[in-house]
Amino acid sequence: MGFTPSPAQYGGRHFQKFKSHEMGRNPGQRPLNPIPLKTKSQAQSPKPKTLLQEIPHHFSPKMCRRSGRLASRQSGDAKQRDEKRSEEEQGESSSMHAKVPQEWDDDDDDEYDDDRDTAEYTQSRRKMSARAIATPASSKKIRDSLTVTYEDSEFELSEIEEDEEFLVEGELEQECFDLSELPLDPSEVPPEEPEVDDDDDELETHQSNKRARISIDTAEQWISDFNRANPVNDDDPDLLRFRETLKILVERICNWARENENGSLKAWFKSPVSERHTTAQFRSILARVDIQQLIDNLFEHMPKCVQKIFGKKNLRPMDLLDLPKVPHSFSHRATYTDVAVRAGVNNITRLPGVKGKPVKSIKPDAQLESEADTHVYMGSAISKLGAYTRIRAHEEGSDGKIKEKSVHYDFTKQPDVAPNLRIVGVWSNPFVVDSLDSPNDIERWLPVFLEGILMVYLGLVHRSNVPPVDRTLQGVFAEAKYVLIDHLRSNLELPDFHNQSLNVAWSIAQGVNGGMLVVNECSNPTCKRPKFFKGKKQRFLTVDGKLSERICFACYLYARKHDGELRTSNKAHYDKSQGARVCNNPNCRKVEGSDGKGHFKADILDKTKWRCQKCYDWQRRHKGEDRPAELPGRVGDNRSCCNPNCDRVQVPGGPKINWIKRVTATGTVEWRCSRCMSYLQSNGMDRPSEEQFKLDVKERRARNQNARRTAPPVAPPAAPPAAPTPRSCSNCGQVQDPNGKKVVWYKNKAAEGTFRCRPCHNYFTAHDDEERPQSLWAN
Repeated sequence: MGFTPSPAQYGGRHFQKFKSHEMGRNPGQRPLNPIPLKTKSQAQSPKPKTLLQEIPHHFSPKMCRRSGRLASRQSGDAKQRDEKRSEEEQGESSSMHAKVPQEWDDDDDDEYDDDRDTAEYTQSRRKMSARAIATPASSKKIRDSLTVTYEDSEFELSEIEEDEEFLVEGELEQECFDLSELPLDPSEVPPEEPEVDDDDDELETHQSNKRARISIDTAEQWISDFNRANPVNDDDPDLLRFRETLKILVERICNWARENENGSLKAWFKSPVSERHTTAQFRSILARVDIQQLIDNLFEHMPKCVQKIFGKKNLRPMDLLDLPKVPHSFSHRATYTDVAVRAGVNNITRLPGVKGKPVKSIKPDAQLESEADTHVYMGSAISKLGAYTRIRAHEEGSDGKIKEKSVHYDFTKQPDVAPNLRIVGVWSNPFVVDSLDSPNDIERWLPVFLEGILMVYLGLVHRSNVPPVDRTLQGVFAEAKYVLIDHLRSNLELPDFHNQSLNVAWSIAQGVNGGMLVVNECSNPTCKRPKFFKGKKQRFLTVDGKLSERICFACYLYARKHDGELRTSNKAHYDKSQGARVCNNPNCRKVEGSDGKGHFKADILDKTKWRCQKCYDWQRRHKGEDRPAELPGRVGDNRSCCNPNCDRVQVPGGPKINWIKRVTATGTVEWRCSRCMSYLQSNGMDRPSEEQFKLDVKERRARNQNARRTAPPVAPPAAPPAAPTPRSCSNCGQVQDPNGKKVVWYKNKAAEGTFRCRPCHNYFTAHDDEERPQSLWAN
């Protein structure tokens, strides 16, 4: 029997399921503890070798976990092993749990406040970084291109997040595919991105539970600086050729996601993984996304020189070496490629890598043969720390420091092969960019999508590269995936690198680690309803017109009724960060929370303003008028009851008394309180005073008790009462049989005391008081 490779060996993206078992936890489970950054002393100390690196592959995860713990306890390194394990688990959460952007508080004791936290210093570093990365194939080491600060903030894992909902409308407007409650299938779980040791000088911290916060430009600014340093004309034929081809690929996969012949789309979502072409999450979002905005977003996040290189005629794997190198400590999200070249041992040296550590590299003065054996790997990184963590893992894999079996690492760790990691696309990382304070992360799926599209463009995924797999991974390599890839590539002149590919699995068939989107509030700026509102988890649905934005269900219903227009007010929720609301009534100007009473509602005439409850009610009842500052006294103030025995008076501002008006025979108007009027109507006399009323009640109760004691017994009737005379119809003579079916009777208004049966009554009313004829009596 041949050797069956482990799931991590299948190249492309290393599978999370096997990695999670090695880590001693279930697939898709979030790491339990936040991972502190190591201090300098911890970084210099050798790492303890765990038993997990030596166990055979056929051992079960439980055996691995128990054996690892037992070995650490026996060696006395249990605490050190737990710290190492926390560092290894610092990567992204699994695809079933989305990460919420963390917030940090500023630290007044920042050691760099004196000279580095200035605009001049940041600007000079920005220019230095742009110059350093201006030459794509340069071997210059880029250091200190980022301004690093430290903040006293606890790094905590957020609550479990799920993929947001996607609503497929159009022909399926009535059907809502609630994919937020559907986790990825076991064979669709993408890998975790391993985190590396942050033991460089700029990332040291005096406490292990503190995380460095990096103040950097956005990805758009980085790309703009790079394009300025490496100009490419907009009418360049290679650039235009690539854009036209990529546009066709994106349009084809989006149009495929929208196909719904005879309800096939609904059936597709219910089909098993082995019959699906992509993950359910990818098809759901591609079925609703604006195609042109998606295409524009991809081009905006790819440097122009990258597009020019990919659009080159007769593109060879060796040409990808001209792509820009990954900068030092690159903290943005990225789509990248590894161009591994068999350069020969004499042409390989060790140069600083993405974190400054030596890594195998091609000598700057090496003369490579044009037909040198070159392989290509395409990947993406959306780690919360940045792309450098994933890049550093590939560097370690090329040095043989990662023991996992992988097609990628099996090739790059050979002594005569050097990896060459290059940038393809860049997106801003909301975890490290200070200016990105949005609670929603709606672009985290784009680097993975670009990775999958470029796999199709270069022909890196091919059915001939499918390894022998067990049953749990057959869905990733199902024939349906390759059928869709063939459809996307059909009738297009595209490169075909499947013989030089280090990828095996298609990223669009694996999904996005941590979820496609992270949505914590409504995207409508005038709503901003949070994910958990009034104790309930809100539904967020797709809105047309903008890329991937999600709105709450209330805004979605409003948009459907108003031709896609979003509501401009939210009566149920107000963003407290905007400050306390003030009543728009100039005669009131009540400030929210000043008395702890009442609610504020939107002004009827101006939906952007607010009114307190009293002013809102007045405005609604008086056709938009403002409530006056001093209201006139209520009608009936100082009114007294006309009953001489009652002393009730309506006091201004006191409890309201119900008054009833009575006009006497002489035309005099009398006002009595409700209880005096009720007594007068029941007894024909005025209600007595309170003292007399209570005394009368006591006397009446005493008389009733004495009457019951002295009353003689009631004698039974001498004879039973006579049976009532049965009713008969005054027209047809029908008689009610005591033992027969009950007859419905109606009173005869013409002769009191007589009745008609239902047929005669219906005929009488339908024929203008004409009696039912005898010919119909039998019916």
